[in-house]
Parts: sequence; C-alpha cells; structure tokens
Amino acid sequence: MSVIQYPSMADFGTALATVDIDDAAITTLQTWLPTYLSHFEVERQLAQGYLPRPKKQSFSTTIDNDEWLDHVLPAVIVTTVSTAGPPAITADDSYKATWNMAVSCICRGRKGPESRRIASWFELCVRQLLVQQGSLGQIVNKCRWFGTEVRQVADATSRGRYLAAGIAQYQVYADVAVQGGFYGPTVPLPDATQYQDLATVQEIDVSVTGDMPPTDLDTGG
Repeated sequence: MSVIQYPSMADFGTALATVDIDDAAITTLQTWLPTYLSHFEVERQLAQGYLPRPKKQSFSTTIDNDEWLDHVLPAVIVTTVSTAGPPAITADDSYKATWNMAVSCICRGRKGPESRRIASWFELCVRQLLVQQGSLGQIVNKCRWFGTEVRQVADATSRGRYLAAGIAQYQVYADVAVQGGFYGPTVPLPDATQYQDLATVQEIDVSVTGDMPPTDLDTGG
C-alpha cells in the first residue's frame, strides 16, 4: 500500500540578510543616481555629463577595499557590515534591527585635486539620494547618514590614474529582520514533501436562518 503524503502548511515569516540590504541599495542607486547627478550638474552650472554616469556593472557589493580597482570607474560599492548593537525583540517574538552600511564612490580625474572634487560630489549625490529614497524599495524603513570622508586611493594598476574615494557611513533601520514566535514549519524535511503558504481568506459566504428583526427600511422608518 502506498502512503499519500500531503504538503505541509507553513509560514516561514520574513527574514532579512545583510546582502538583501546591499542588493536593495544598489537597485535604488542604479535607478536614481543619474537623476541626482543631472540635477547637481545643473545646480552647480557644470557641463552636462561632467560627472560620468556609472555603468550598471559598476555598482556592486564587496568586502575588501582593494577590489575597488577591479571595477569600471566610477564605481559605487555598497557594503552592509554589521548590526549596530543588539537587535530589539518585539511583542510577537520577532526582531527589528539596525545595520551599519557603507557606500563608497571611487572616481578618477585628470589630476589629484580633480579626482578628489569629483569623488566629493559623487558622495554628496549618493548621500542626498539615500536619505530621500532611503526605504530602498520598501525593504527597510529609512537610511540615516552618520559621516563622510574623501580620500585619495593608490592606483595599483600602474596606469598612472588619479583616484579618490568618497565614502559615507549610514545606519539602516528595519522593523522586521527575522520573525520568531509562531512562525516557521512544524514538520521537517523529508517528513514533509513540500511546504505551502498558509491559506488566505479570499471570500466569506454568510447564510442566515430564522426570522430577522425588521429594519428601518422594512417599516418605512
């Protein structure tokens, strides 16, 4: 006799990884940065295109700062490093958390001073973008700016480039980092052949038996 196995119902809840924040920030930057760079050029009376637009592949996440030089410049590097303090537990046994995130803009100019100036302007455009579009596609609540530095970057490629990095630190707030409590499956694999989401009520059908009391419409009131 074969045993029929039914899929188990489970609600795993929401869980947020650090790279999820990186990916959401990169998508937001790719979407909005051209708009902010164009506005800055108009505002500062710069020639259109004076600030080069990063290519799609120039946005990435990385761990080692030396990897900056592997990207097409200008490059925008997003790294969510760690949580800022212990996450807070909520009433339903879930957690909300704050993450430390760094965004680095690596730029090149014809000379050192020009590289530094362009990196500084890039950092400003990114900063304004993130504090204004800081929900990062609704994945977090907001980004809070915590500090900025602009520094020269040595060119390890021996190509004689003048490089500079505009780096800003942010704290990113999320109401739901991982959900505990009644969330999660109750049957482990392989005992459960597959999981289905919990059913959602789409429609309610109400039937009434017996006499109903008269309404104002029935009595002409």
